[in-house]
Amino acid sequence: MFKNPNYARLIAGALVHELAHVNGAPGGMVSKAAEATLPPCGFDDLFNPALVGMNSWRPVRIEMG
Repeated sequence: MFKNPNYARLIAGALVHELAHVNGAPGGMVSKAAEATLPPCGFDDLFNPALVGMNSWRPVRIEMG
């Protein structure tokens, strides 16, 4: 599916990070909780302690149909 096997690994790491938010890890500019889930899940090479989240976001309206 992916020509570069690292793409699949990057997507998997991003999913682990985002699922940590779904599980309650706070977002924002200060918390590193979601990023800290990467090393225990085998993605220590993708862990970036300098990564910061967004300090605010706006909901996006998705219309189906």
